Amino acid sequence: MIGSELFVADPDNNLVQVFGLDGSFHRALAMPSPGRPLDLATDGTSLYVACDSVQKVLILDPATGATVAG
Repeated sequence: MIGSELFVADPDNNLVQVFGLDGSFHRALAMPSPGRPLDLATDGTSLYVACDSVQKVLILDPATGATVAG
C-alpha cells in the first residue's frame, strides 16, 4: 500500500492493478515486456515488483508504472 492505494499483482494479465481502500479501481500499470508480476513490496515511495519472466525485481514509479530500475 502506498498512501491510500492498494497495489495487486495480476500475473495472468501482466499488470499491476491499483485500487482505492474502498475497493474502487484506480488504474492498471502495464509491466515492461516481458513482465509477469508475481509479488509486490513497497517502501512507501517506490513499488518493487518480482517478475518471473525476466527473473529480477523491478522498481516502478507507482504513479506512472515507469521502470525506475531493474
